[in-house]
Amino acid sequence: MNFKALWSFFCLILFSNNSCDLVSTIRLYDRNREQCLTIWNAGAIKYLIIGEEQSLAGAYVKLDVGHLSLEQQNFFVCWQRAPKPLEMVVPKAKILENKLDSTPSRIYTPLNHLRLTSEILKFHQEGCFEFCFESSTIFPSDHALLEY
Repeated sequence: MNFKALWSFFCLILFSNNSCDLVSTIRLYDRNREQCLTIWNAGAIKYLIIGEEQSLAGAYVKLDVGHLSLEQQNFFVCWQRAPKPLEMVVPKAKILENKLDSTPSRIYTPLNHLRLTSEILKFHQEGCFEFCFESSTIFPSDHALLEY
């Protein structure tokens, strides 16, 4: 085997092994495990996928959070409860792709959406939560279930 072929093989193995470690999957469930939000965390790019999807075939949002520090990447969710849709707020993120059906779900990313304390407290009420990427915690902790 020549050097060029060996080097190409080595690079292929190196990159394929590293790419597996670069994407992590987090699943958030409501208390009854009736609703799920899957997060594919690929560093600067995050996918918020409705359901326990293994692919991007369903409803999802692709976000760019590369310009944000880890502590600024928190997001806020209120589970879908008739007649209210699933509501997600990812302050300061850039939406790269939105494949959500706007009837059962909504996503917001405006810079000023969560300026007031009352707006933040809405997501700490029953059926809602805040997820912190920096510490991988949910607040309030009993408002959602977390799985890796």
